[in-house]
Amino acid sequence: MGKAWTFGDNMNTDEIIPGRFNITIDPLELARNVFCEVKPEYAQNAKPGDIIVGGQNFGCGSSREHAPVAIKGSGAKCVIAASFARIFFRNAINIGLPILESPEAAAGITEGDEVEAGLAIPFGLTLTDRLELGAQTGAGWVGDTDGHGHHFEVVNSITLGVGLSRRFSGYVEFWTLLDPDAAAEWQGTFDFGLNFLVNDNLKLDVGLNVGVTETAPDWKPFFGLSWRR
Repeated sequence: MGKAWTFGDNMNTDEIIPGRFNITIDPLELARNVFCEVKPEYAQNAKPGDIIVGGQNFGCGSSREHAPVAIKGSGAKCVIAASFARIFFRNAINIGLPILESPEAAAGITEGDEVEAGLAIPFGLTLTDRLELGAQTGAGWVGDTDGHGHHFEVVNSITLGVGLSRRFSGYVEFWTLLDPDAAAEWQGTFDFGLNFLVNDNLKLDVGLNVGVTETAPDWKPFFGLSWRR
């Protein structure tokens, strides 16, 4: 999880890192002055794993790589924006700065929100009118425990869901976490849960996670409510 730092539309590269500081390409040197004219508190208070959130046309202006290099040097986990200037988009990919173009995500995040970003690839298959099989693999770009870098952690799951009635459903899931930065080995749990659809917008979830590896908790109950509009 990282703190969200939000910026408006048409954030240009000179606002990200003013041209007078572009005498170096060193990421840490540039990071000392990133956003210094539009949000000076960012360079002073940002922590590894924080998230930059922008509006439309983020990174317009110069074709130089200094802007994405400065953001990466500050320890930002990724940049989420409604849209990116084409050259900034290309430069970010070239230097390995994770970026996500999503108008919905950018509009839904406010300054100071705790945000987690990653990539997930889901798969679903209907077996019968009551049974569904699902699988998902995902990768998250997370900070190292020593605070000096980032790495990918990989989460996989396979789920069998069953419809019990119009409002009740249940599932069993096998979940794994592979974190190269952790001293411990991979984590695995079997998860059992029940879902109750209170109404068309509100869903209740209860269940139990049971650890199957030494690094996972022995058991962990959970309870949740989800609301959709």
